[in-house]
Amino acid sequence: MAQALASVVAIPLALLPGSSWHLSLASTLIFPLVALVAWVPQLGMHSAPAIEPGSPSRRGRIWHSPLAWQVTGFLGLTSLVFYIIVGWLPAILVQAGYSAAAAGTLHGVAQLATAVPGLILGPMVRRMKDQRGIAIVVSLATCVALLGLWQLPSLAMVWVALFGFGAGAAFILGLTFVSLRTAHSQQAAALSGMAQCLGYTLAAAGPPLAGLAHDATGGWEVALVCCAVATVLMAVLGNFAGRASTI
Repeated sequence: MAQALASVVAIPLALLPGSSWHLSLASTLIFPLVALVAWVPQLGMHSAPAIEPGSPSRRGRIWHSPLAWQVTGFLGLTSLVFYIIVGWLPAILVQAGYSAAAAGTLHGVAQLATAVPGLILGPMVRRMKDQRGIAIVVSLATCVALLGLWQLPSLAMVWVALFGFGAGAAFILGLTFVSLRTAHSQQAAALSGMAQCLGYTLAAAGPPLAGLAHDATGGWEVALVCCAVATVLMAVLGNFAGRASTI
């Protein structure tokens, strides 16, 4: 919600009479300050961590598990696609003919749509026999959204909402796989470290590479097509990572 609101109001605030980008950027400080106020009471609450049997040698087997690599690949590709599009969506829309204000609003719609799966998907996932079907569906929905932005940008409102929902759902699944595919908390911690370390490292390279592709070609077609290909790979990995099994 905070990300969506910041995207929507950034340009209108900057265009106010006597205003500038300094006010627009400074206004976003409200969100971390509110979060800090809400978090301060938690500092006085302490609980002892649960101790479970396990050894470093057993936790090290995570790196040799095909299922662990499938979960890591799914989360990594999801992060890669998400951060490329979130980072460059306004520029993509402006080049497609939208005004900067309209691009900011659509960027906010995409961010808001990512929150919707959290309201409906979280309680559903653990009740499913397995998560293969939902992983494939949300990956391909994200693919359709990317191809729509490439081929039919006039319907950008549809595509950004679909992208937000699909990518948000894929994120939830990727993080949920960490607990569903492990047998105990120490194993889950090891898989979480592996998946997030490698996944976010891959994701961090995405926006700069997409920018370089734009500079080399003068358009966003290469970046959008590469992201669409990545979502197909997400569907393949999700089909494996979504099986009802543990490491």
